[in-house]
Amino acid sequence: MTAVANSNPVRGSILHKLSLVLLICLLLGYNCEAMGRKAEKAALLSLERYWGLQTTINWSSIIDRGHCKWDGVTCTQEGFVTGISLRFYNLAKPIPLEICSFKNITNIDLSSNKIPGPSPTVLFGCSSLEFLDLSFNSFVGSLPLNIHLLSKTITYLNLESNNLSSTIPSSIFQLSSLEVLKLSFNRFDSHRIDPQLGNLTNLEELSMSYMNIVGEIPDTISRLTRLITLDLSSNTLNGTIPTGIWSMQNLEFLDLHSNSLSGRIPDDFCKLKNLSQLRTLDLSSNTLNGTIPSGIWRMQNMKLLDLHNNYLSGHILDDPRELKNLSPLTTLDFSSNTLNGTIPTVIWRMKNLELLDLHNNSLSGHIPDDFCKLKNLSRLLLYDNHFPGPIPENITQFPKCTRLHLKMFVIILLVSGSAILICTGLIGLTKIKAFFSKEKDDDAPSPLWKLTAFQAIDYDIQDIISNLIDANLVGSGGSGKVYKICLGNTNGEVIAVKQIWTSGGREHDMLEKQFQAEIEILGSIRHANIVKLLGYISSSKSKLLIYEYMENGSLYEWLHQKDDPTSTTRRLLNWPI
Repeated sequence: MTAVANSNPVRGSILHKLSLVLLICLLLGYNCEAMGRKAEKAALLSLERYWGLQTTINWSSIIDRGHCKWDGVTCTQEGFVTGISLRFYNLAKPIPLEICSFKNITNIDLSSNKIPGPSPTVLFGCSSLEFLDLSFNSFVGSLPLNIHLLSKTITYLNLESNNLSSTIPSSIFQLSSLEVLKLSFNRFDSHRIDPQLGNLTNLEELSMSYMNIVGEIPDTISRLTRLITLDLSSNTLNGTIPTGIWSMQNLEFLDLHSNSLSGRIPDDFCKLKNLSQLRTLDLSSNTLNGTIPSGIWRMQNMKLLDLHNNYLSGHILDDPRELKNLSPLTTLDFSSNTLNGTIPTVIWRMKNLELLDLHNNSLSGHIPDDFCKLKNLSRLLLYDNHFPGPIPENITQFPKCTRLHLKMFVIILLVSGSAILICTGLIGLTKIKAFFSKEKDDDAPSPLWKLTAFQAIDYDIQDIISNLIDANLVGSGGSGKVYKICLGNTNGEVIAVKQIWTSGGREHDMLEKQFQAEIEILGSIRHANIVKLLGYISSSKSKLLIYEYMENGSLYEWLHQKDDPTSTTRRLLNWPI
């Protein structure tokens, strides 16, 4: 007992010393953390100074606030920076080394700016990076051969809509943690898809459209069993579609349009759980043949089904019992094939259908009177078929065109084997018009222009700017002017350019961001009956929207034209009575 009692003071002394040591460590740790937070705040201000006054970063004006509350900055609970999002901030200098001085940074979004130069290898220093979005910038040259030196933890990589060239380095397929890879809309040299793509087995989204890809889709793509979105559209791919694609159970979006793919769509591609989640299937503008597989009508989640401009034959649907439940379907386009037979009556019962395009086939039979029950139908195109008359009497029950919502209901029918009317619907940029409602005639366009193209083009900024003259003016309104420009390229291309002026001040910064977001959406819309937005050119004081030129004008102009009393001619639609 005495020995035990004598040991208590010693034990107490040791515990006391340990407590002091622990307290000192905690104090030192707190001081170190405080110093670290202060250093990161200074690093953010350094980034603001580096990118200059022309940006819309305003951190220095709220310096007294905690940096974790600054726009575009996210932090841990302890106050260390984990993310920097400077989307639409008018950044126009290369990415500096300092951006990787934040040791906990996992997310970097610098998309939709004007960042120049080659792909930034400085980002290799961000060892914890998980999310990187550099899309819609001005990067040039080739991707670094050692791109695999990016963080091993990176799951999201978006380099879309830049001016990248050369080929895709094979080392990119060593980034095995990638879940999203987006490389579309770049100027890569003609190249094939590397079979090593199959190594990215964690991929859920793969976007490689408008990339000048040739050759066949490698069979190794079947290893990407987690894919939800696959977009290889607008390339020069040939051969057949790999069977592995038809067995992907998680796929919701499949877009292979505008290639040279051949072969048949397999009859059993949707058996069991294969493609059971598919919502969008676009195989248009290829050279596919054979018949429309009956299983396609069992896709209960399908919203868009586009097979137009192929060599498909036979009936649309042989057995109506195959059509289980396509109530979500909003777009059905089988136009420009060699389909025959009648239009299945079940199609007229798809209550959510907004677009039905079956023109340029060999379809026959009568148009039912109750097709007007499709209250959501905005475009019906049936011309260039073999439908006998008469036109359904209740065709006038469709809602009238309204300029307010720009919802054009276009009815195109064929009676007695000849076309009654050929029209196309034009979707207006109503949101953009609302942004810039007042024209400024006294503001000269800024010479600092940036061109963003949504497809390959063979003209440059100067070709556009030099032709914005009164002689080419074809229209004007409260939101800007429209010019018809005949390009001097080998194709003799004609385009329409709409010039929109912006306002200044703080409101301009907000509208600029919204404008850019809207343009990204409009640039991704692809349909034969919607005028195509080819790209846009922007400066601080003006926006130029580049469209395909519509030689015969828009549907609105035909429906609402006013006769000129001084004119000796009138434009007439060739509608037989």
